[in-house]
Amino acid sequence: MHQCVKKILTDSYDKGKGKSSKRRSTLEEIAHRMMTNDQKKNKNLFRAVDTQITNKWCLSPIWLVETNLDSAFNRQLFEEVFKFYKDIDQGLSTKSDLIHYDSPTFNRLQEVILSSVGEAVADFENMSPPASASDLPFEMCSAWITIMPPGEHYVMHTHPNAILTGTYYISTPLNSGDIAFIDTQEMALDPIAGTAKLIRIPPKESNLVFFPAYLLHEVQTNNSNEVRISITFDLKLKDTNIKVTDKNVARTVVDNYERFLA
Repeated sequence: MHQCVKKILTDSYDKGKGKSSKRRSTLEEIAHRMMTNDQKKNKNLFRAVDTQITNKWCLSPIWLVETNLDSAFNRQLFEEVFKFYKDIDQGLSTKSDLIHYDSPTFNRLQEVILSSVGEAVADFENMSPPASASDLPFEMCSAWITIMPPGEHYVMHTHPNAILTGTYYISTPLNSGDIAFIDTQEMALDPIAGTAKLIRIPPKESNLVFFPAYLLHEVQTNNSNEVRISITFDLKLKDTNIKVTDKNVARTVVDNYERFLA
C-alpha cells in the first residue's frame, strides 16, 4: 500500500494520566487482546472502542490515514487551490465549488482520498477493495479550503447532505486545534463516567481524517501564532446509483399495476 494507516490513542489519555511509553505499550497489548475478531480485521479503522482505553462507548467509525504526500506537494496544492479562490474574488472565474477546479495537485489529492475511502470501506464491510475510483459507490460532491487564523475555532456541527466527510491537512502549526468528535450513537453520554463521549485527534500535515457525515465534530481553538490550513470534503452516493435505483423502483411499481389491470 502506498499509504500507512494507523490507529491512534487520544492525547487526552496520555496528558491526563501522564503514563510512560512503556505503560502505554502494555495497555495497547491488553487492548489488542480485548478486541473482537471483526475489529482485528479492520486495521484501517480508528475507533476508541478498538483500544478500550479512551472511551469504549464510542461506536462511530473514524479513519485516520497518513498519506505519502509531502510538504512540497502541500505547498503546490495550496498555491493552486488559493488561485481558485483568488480568481473568483477578482471576477476571473464563476465556478463556485473546488471539485470543479482542474488542478494537478488537487486532482491527485482527490485520487488519494477516494483510494483511501475505498480501502477503508472495503475493510469495514469485509469486501474486496475496488479496482479503481470509478467502482466506488461514493463520489466527491463538495470541497473547500479552510484557513483558520490564530484564536479561531469552529463549533460542533454535522454535514447533513453527505454520507462521509473528512479533512486533509496542508499546514498544521503546533497547538493549532484538534478535531474533536462527540459520538451520540446509541447514547449521548458515557454511562460510567457521565461525560460526553469525546474523541480528539491532533492535526498533522499530510494526514487525512474521514468519518460519517452524521458524526458531531468541531475544530478546537487555534492556539498557535500561525494560520492552520486544510481542505475539507464531502462524499455522497453517486447520482448514477441513485438514478438506477429510482428507475428500478418505478419499473416495479408500474409493472405491478399494469399486470393487475391486465
